[in-house]
Amino acid sequence: MKSGIENEESKLAKAQDAADLAAVRTGLGLTESDATTLEGENGTPVRMRAENPNRKPRAAAGEPDSVQTFTVLTLQEKDVDQVSDAPALCRTTFAWYAPISPSGQGAVKTRAVVLLMPGMFGTPEQIIDPLVKHLRQQGYCVLRMISQPSRFTEEVLITINTQDQDQWQAEAMRAAAVIDNRLAEVAYSVEAALEHVHTLDADVVLLPHVIMGISGGAISLPPVVARMPTRWSAAVIMGGSADFWLTLSRSNYNDFIGAVHTRWLPESVNNPAGSPARQAFDQAYLSHARLDPYHTIAALKSKPVLMIQGALDRAVPSSLCDVLWSRLGEPQAPSARWKTPLSHETLFLTLPARFGEMTSWIDGVIARPQGQPSPAPAAASPESK
Repeated sequence: MKSGIENEESKLAKAQDAADLAAVRTGLGLTESDATTLEGENGTPVRMRAENPNRKPRAAAGEPDSVQTFTVLTLQEKDVDQVSDAPALCRTTFAWYAPISPSGQGAVKTRAVVLLMPGMFGTPEQIIDPLVKHLRQQGYCVLRMISQPSRFTEEVLITINTQDQDQWQAEAMRAAAVIDNRLAEVAYSVEAALEHVHTLDADVVLLPHVIMGISGGAISLPPVVARMPTRWSAAVIMGGSADFWLTLSRSNYNDFIGAVHTRWLPESVNNPAGSPARQAFDQAYLSHARLDPYHTIAALKSKPVLMIQGALDRAVPSSLCDVLWSRLGEPQAPSARWKTPLSHETLFLTLPARFGEMTSWIDGVIARPQGQPSPAPAAASPESK
């Protein structure tokens, strides 16, 4: 039985791949003879299941719900991650939710638009689902990224030969290009998604827009703001960090995620965290990684920011969240930082208890004029932290 289900899902996946390729080729005026690559190893396109015709409909309760899902298709000019010259298809799926009343009855006044970007692979769903419901009950439209763009988690190996400066300098440039490309894809997909929902509901265009990111979504939040800085009224960063390469290198989730691996040569030489070799490579990476949150956090300096951080976080190392806050300029109110002695997992498991505080903070900042930009912090290599 399981084999039959897997075969059916495989057929559906191939059909969706073909449909997506056809759609993007039509949109860009390409033909079937134009080479195009699908996602490589560890790529994660979201596949929406077809409705089950045998499933009984849920009993109606109050006003009918309003949710729309759609996928943004983009074609990168060159497959940077897989070192291929062929254009690369990338897919990002979103859901658009209208506000709902807490009682399920009566009209709801829309107060703002919230973009919610999840952690890797769309996690943690058990926290995001009730957060979406809470936001909607407060009068917010929610644009939810279901998961990161399909190439965000593609597997790539960065090899660093500490005895060959030209080699590791080139690898630093490659690491920056790969990560910049992935962060750019997030920003482009959000931009396209917002344009789409603005056509669906023109009344929301002039409302305040708030951007929220969880874990991996928090790391990619600054590049999104940098792409369209005038669009956002406030930001909520939950479990984010600066220096994406270093975050991945130090994360205790790195093997599980399987996206960017770093191999040090010679293997007989120990290069612990903070070693001169690691600091040198990290500085070289940051000098090329223009979209890394280490740099793009500057786009938020004139905006209210709520940063939620676990001081014991090892998945997104807390020390690199400290760096992000420092690069933001350690702003004063209305910005705020909630730093608690929690791990990555417990930070989010306890988050529902603070949903009310979070939306109260959002309500307060979108109702007041924007503050003045914070002073620029001094540059430093996070690897020394």
